[in-house]
Amino acid sequence: MKRIIIVSGIIIALLVGCQAGKQPTPENWDMFGFNEMHQRYIDGSEITSNLKLKWKTTTGAAGESSPIIRNDGKETLVYFGSFGRVLHAINIESGNIKWLFETEDIIKSAAIDPKSKRLIAPVEPGVLNCIDVDTGKSIWAVAINTTLTAPTIFENSVYVGCRNKYVYCFDIDSGAELWRYKTDASVNSCVSVFGERVYFGSNDSNLYCLDKDSGELIWKFKTEGAIVSTPAIKDNKIYFGSYDKHFYCIDAEKGKLIWKYMTGAEIQSSAGLSPKYAIIPANDGYLYCLSQQTGEEKWVFDTGLWQPINNSPLITNSLVFFGATDGFVYCVDLKTGEKLWNYKTNDRIWSSAAGFGKYVVIGSNDGSLYCFEPDETIQE
Repeated sequence: MKRIIIVSGIIIALLVGCQAGKQPTPENWDMFGFNEMHQRYIDGSEITSNLKLKWKTTTGAAGESSPIIRNDGKETLVYFGSFGRVLHAINIESGNIKWLFETEDIIKSAAIDPKSKRLIAPVEPGVLNCIDVDTGKSIWAVAINTTLTAPTIFENSVYVGCRNKYVYCFDIDSGAELWRYKTDASVNSCVSVFGERVYFGSNDSNLYCLDKDSGELIWKFKTEGAIVSTPAIKDNKIYFGSYDKHFYCIDAEKGKLIWKYMTGAEIQSSAGLSPKYAIIPANDGYLYCLSQQTGEEKWVFDTGLWQPINNSPLITNSLVFFGATDGFVYCVDLKTGEKLWNYKTNDRIWSSAAGFGKYVVIGSNDGSLYCFEPDETIQE
C-alpha cells in the first residue's frame, strides 16, 4: 500500500510498513506454541511446499524438545534441548553452534522473554533455569523437583505446569515464586495467557481459568478425559483437545461450550489456529481441519499409521507442517489437506516444528535437528 503526500508541489511516495522489494522482519518463535496464546501460526509467505535440507545438527540424543527461534537484530538463533542433557544455540543461517548449556538431565522445550535476553528452560527432574541468551550462562535456577511443562512467558511472569498437580508463576527477573495453584491431578498442559487470565488443562479432566496475577480460580470446564494438550486462544475462544476424544471450543470469558467435535481417538497433542481453521493432531494418526466458527470438518489427513501424532503443527498462510511416528516431516495444503511434500528422518518425531522467515526447523528422535529452506530449483 502506498500513501501519497504533497509537499510544496512535490509528490513524495512513502511506502508504509516496509521498503519496496524488502521483506518485513519475521516474527520470533519465542515459545512452544509461538506466542503466549499458543496459536502456532505465522504468515510464512517465504516458506514454500518444496523444501530442501539446509543443515542438520546432531544433538547427541533423542528428545521431545521443540525448537524456538529468535532474531536479536544481529543474528537469528535456534534454541533446542535434548535427552543429551544439552541446550544448543544454533545459527539458523549456517547451522553453527554459538553456545551450549550443559545440564544434569533431560532438557525440554524452552521459552524466551520477548523483552529481555532471558531464556527459561525446564530440566528433568524439575529445575527451572533462567539463562542469558547471548552467553548461555545461568542467571537463576529454581528446583521444583517434579516433571515440568514447557514454560510460557508473558510480561514479567513465567508460568509452568507440573506433574505434582500444581501450576506455578515465577518472577522472570529473580525467579521468586509469585503464586501456585493446585489441581486434582498432574498438569501436562502448558499455560496459555489471554488478557488478564491464564488457561491450562489438567489430568483431572478440567480446563482451568485463573487470574494471571493472583492465581485465583475464575472458572473450570469439565470434560470426560485428561487434558494434556495446550489450549490455543483466538477471538475470545479457547480451543483444546481431551482424552475423551473430543476437540472443544469454549468461550474464554465464561467457560461455556460453543461446540465440540469427536475424533477417532484421544487427543494429546496441541492444536494450531490459522485465521479460519483449527488444525488438530490426534492419537488415531489423523490430522483434522475444522472450522473455528462452527466445528465443521473441512478435511482429514491420514498418515497411514494407527499411532499418535506426538507433536503440534506449524501453520502458515497456506501450509501445515508436522511430524509423525514414521519419521517423516509432512507438508499439507491448508485449504485441502493434500500432501505436498515430505522428508524422511531416521526415527520418530515428537518435536514440534517452528518457522522463521523462509525456514522450517524440527527435531527428530534420531538425535538431530533439521533446518529446511525453499528449493529454488523446483517451480511452485
